[in-house]
Amino acid sequence: MPGSIPEIRLCLLFFGFIFTALGVFAQKPPPNSARNLSEGEASSRLHQFRYQRLIGDFTFQFELEHMPRRGESRIFQGLLWGTWNSSGPLMRARFSAVEGIASGKSIEMILQNGIAPLVWSRSLASTLPTSSTEPPPFTNLPPHFWFKEFLPGVGYVPFDLLMPFTYWKKTTYLGAEKVKGRPAQIFLAYPPDNFPGFGKKFKAVRYALDDGYNALLRVEILGPLDKPLRTFKILSFKKLEDNQWILKTIDLVNELSRDKARFEIGAANVGNPHPIILFDPNYLAIPQPPNMKRF
Repeated sequence: MPGSIPEIRLCLLFFGFIFTALGVFAQKPPPNSARNLSEGEASSRLHQFRYQRLIGDFTFQFELEHMPRRGESRIFQGLLWGTWNSSGPLMRARFSAVEGIASGKSIEMILQNGIAPLVWSRSLASTLPTSSTEPPPFTNLPPHFWFKEFLPGVGYVPFDLLMPFTYWKKTTYLGAEKVKGRPAQIFLAYPPDNFPGFGKKFKAVRYALDDGYNALLRVEILGPLDKPLRTFKILSFKKLEDNQWILKTIDLVNELSRDKARFEIGAANVGNPHPIILFDPNYLAIPQPPNMKRF
């Protein structure tokens, strides 16, 4: 069928990037160009993108290095647990500061993406299950807090993890162009009315989907003059043993300050189901990761 794409399993969660199973994407030479889609084809492409996923649940171990234009870099380590439910992608994330003024501090978040996104968070004094301190409860994080750093100096905000724009109703198709040397289809998503932003400077999100495999290639958070405020850039992918592909390294660039945060996955466990209670904000126990394959 004209405009159809290969049946490659993808998923949409944290950045819309990390959990992309790309099949032979990293091996197949890109075509020379992409044609503009019709209105119906663009709508179908967007629907497919929103409902793609990996085979099975996953756990990732990662390191995040925040590299300010001025000043010293800071390292954060963490874990991601992910699954899907009837509402959309569902993730539990833990970030721990290992140096700097936030050293020793940890935060956990549960993020439900979809047409009605939700975020819960809590701070942890210890990530060990044997800690004598009772774990604190999760609290619902209202949208106006989604644009504030969840740990000092981390460079990321909950909006970056959730990426709710991928489900925004007002999404416009812009056309085809090349991104990172690959033909891509470009979409522009506008936030719902009264949606908060980065100090009222936030206007829309422009993102590029690979034309062959419907995978995110680039995300730009735009200001009032359509200039990027923040840009996500893919650096590398990793092929798993079951032939699924995930994103391995990605940079988040603050286009105003030129600060950069590099997120890199170092170990993974994919395909083993998680108990659904793991993503229940009323479940207060501190989960520990399963055995993972290091890269």
